Amino acid sequence: MVEGPDRRLTLMDRNAEAAVQFAMRHPAVCSVLIGTGKVSSLQRNLDAASLDLSEDALAFVST
Repeated sequence: MVEGPDRRLTLMDRNAEAAVQFAMRHPAVCSVLIGTGKVSSLQRNLDAASLDLSEDALAFVST
């Protein structure tokens, strides 16, 4: 993920965010392990886990 004012998310970033959001919200999931190998990876995964989703996106990742 690119940081700063010109932050542009790649398709890989978006897919990773969707994967974390799905895992965090699916009723059958009881825990989620995120990568912590590098501080930047940990921050990226924590950011992905705390995203505010639209109603449509929330419905999609919750089913």
